[in-house]
Amino acid sequence: MKIAEINNLQLSSIIFTQILGTSLLIIPGTVVQIAGVDGWISQIVSTLMALIVGTMVFYLYNNFPHDNLIIIFEKLFGKIIGNILGIGFVIYCILSLSTVIKQGCSITGYIFLPETSPLIFFIVFFLIVVYITKVGMNALARTNVLVMLLLIITFVVIIITAVPLLNVPLKPLLLEGLSPVLKGSLTPSSWMGQVILITMIFPYLTSGNKKNIKTTILITLIVVGIDHTIITMFTLGVLGLETKDLLIPVYSVAKLIEIDLIWRRLDVMIMFSWVAGVTLKMSFWYFCTVLALKQLLNLNKYEPIVFPLAFLTFVIAYYSTNNTVELTFYLGNIYPILSLFSYEFAIPLIMCLTLFIRRKRIRKDSKEFTP
Repeated sequence: MKIAEINNLQLSSIIFTQILGTSLLIIPGTVVQIAGVDGWISQIVSTLMALIVGTMVFYLYNNFPHDNLIIIFEKLFGKIIGNILGIGFVIYCILSLSTVIKQGCSITGYIFLPETSPLIFFIVFFLIVVYITKVGMNALARTNVLVMLLLIITFVVIIITAVPLLNVPLKPLLLEGLSPVLKGSLTPSSWMGQVILITMIFPYLTSGNKKNIKTTILITLIVVGIDHTIITMFTLGVLGLETKDLLIPVYSVAKLIEIDLIWRRLDVMIMFSWVAGVTLKMSFWYFCTVLALKQLLNLNKYEPIVFPLAFLTFVIAYYSTNNTVELTFYLGNIYPILSLFSYEFAIPLIMCLTLFIRRKRIRKDSKEFTP
């Protein structure tokens, strides 16, 4: 069965929106809480970490271009351990996705309709995610390109219009040493490390040139890292250390800006872009989760599990945290450890080391991937 093919631009847009889809508004606050005025340096460190993860992702793709992550687990570690890791990956995806859903619903409600029941937002996002997943990878990839362009335009407008508001010096540098900078880099590293999800769509990339795919992955991560660094610098430059006390500091900066364009209020433009980005991020995460579970259950099609798995995930998301304070604490202190020491860094590193050592002994026969 012929499957949808993803070109380099679409791959880049998927990586871009998967990271900036949620991080655009809130990443400065979580970093500045730990690193202070050196938060922008933490973003540089996280970018270097992301490049390592991106290189590992390509190394796996270079050796298993026709297989997704679940099949690669089995090829590297055998059926039993491979299935255990596969089940763990599905759990990781569900927990991560539930966090994204909680973020999307909480912030959307907080900004637009604070008096509306959060359940309404969960239902709306639930229906959208289920629909996009059923439509398939081709439509999702094409839509990501449009949203990436929207996010880039939003980012550029923020930076240009925020220049007159800069009044807080980013000094002194490294006053408390490197320790806060390194600790502060964990949260953005956990966002950037989500590039590991690309391993679930390797079969869709098989028509591309391998060298071009490596370049696409690494350059996109560098661009996202630059975005994180600049947005953190500008947020600090406008709000100072007040940044750490704000739920969505970039939105707070946008509210201070007025421009004589189609949108006079820049904060409206930002929220429109962010909602589009977070919706596609939910959809891609869920699509990959469904593919992983389909592979584990050895199903011919994934459509039968789309609705029940979505219902389970949204229920977990709805009851995961009681308020935004708990959610912020989880994102800044717990999620980075859980993700980096599992499927975003530690396990891919073990996989690459295992592959390097046993390369000539890995079975060459490949299970056929069906979408």
